[in-house]
Amino acid sequence: MRNSPKIFAAIAAVGVSAVAVGTSATAQVAKTSNTAAPTYNYAPRPLKVHQTLTVSIPNTLIQNVAPLVANYYHEFAKENLTVNVVVIPNPNSLPPLATGGVSLAIESWGPSVYNAIASGQKIAAIGNPFSVLPGLGFYVQSAYKSCAPACLRGKTIAMPGGLTTSSAPSAASWLAQGHLNLSDVHILNVPVIANIPTAITQNVAQAAWIVPPFQKALLAAGTVKTAYILPAGNLLEAYMVGPAGYSHPAAVEAFLRAIARTAKDYLKPGFIHRPAMVQVLSQLLGQPPSVIETTTEPRFDPTLSLKGLGPKSIVIQKTFFSIGGLLNYSTPLPTSKVINDSYLQAALAGK
Repeated sequence: MRNSPKIFAAIAAVGVSAVAVGTSATAQVAKTSNTAAPTYNYAPRPLKVHQTLTVSIPNTLIQNVAPLVANYYHEFAKENLTVNVVVIPNPNSLPPLATGGVSLAIESWGPSVYNAIASGQKIAAIGNPFSVLPGLGFYVQSAYKSCAPACLRGKTIAMPGGLTTSSAPSAASWLAQGHLNLSDVHILNVPVIANIPTAITQNVAQAAWIVPPFQKALLAAGTVKTAYILPAGNLLEAYMVGPAGYSHPAAVEAFLRAIARTAKDYLKPGFIHRPAMVQVLSQLLGQPPSVIETTTEPRFDPTLSLKGLGPKSIVIQKTFFSIGGLLNYSTPLPTSKVINDSYLQAALAGK
């Protein structure tokens, strides 16, 4: 392991120059031009009393690697914080999150999360694990490329978790392009992400939601064609806090600050092509360097922003309502019930 570089506060500002003066309109433009963009302070703020958090991640795919990288580079230690990272596949991580067995978890927006919040359990989204995963989306067998999704009526679509995950709205949106509903196709639940390609190659499914990099070999062999790539800004996961985290707010803020600093300093664009980072990721993810170098690089937003999650959360819930039998309540939960952004604001406050 090596020591991390000195951390500097990142300050950004935006301005628009006024082109004329002397009128109230131009004065307003000038006033607007001096409005600064949010200022973030990534510098460590060590806890006065050392604390420990247990954080679960759903798998060791590269998009969930930030807590592991933060531990490797001692970013939590700089906050006088110990973070024990455990791997618990979703939604199995929800019970320990709700009961205090883990303090925070990277959770997918499945029905179980919404049901837990609706039932009064103290769970909320507090940060975004990654902002974009290029190539994430639906792929079809090559024979269906020219007509999908319209020609998939009665066909099978393989999806990790089936329709009980946050990818369900994406399936509905894509099928709607071919004037189909979710009920017009058969959804095959393939719990293990790595097994999705097998469903395609063995013709068990004619289309699939594929998580990178598992589509690469299929594309190279000509087995599948790209059908629908998830647009940027669609949030599929979130760092979620449970009762144990709520009891230690300063520690949660320290965790988010260390994660944000890790995204800024180590996981900036091009990180899978930096030799030193490739070696670190190889060790952390248990993959050969050659696999790391050819994987799909996620984009990590150092602000961990959950902007836009509120409206998308409503869409996700409405999709689950339309499927039926998934949610134990009848009215979509408002943003205030789903998100708690106070931790993130405090963690990166520019002061």
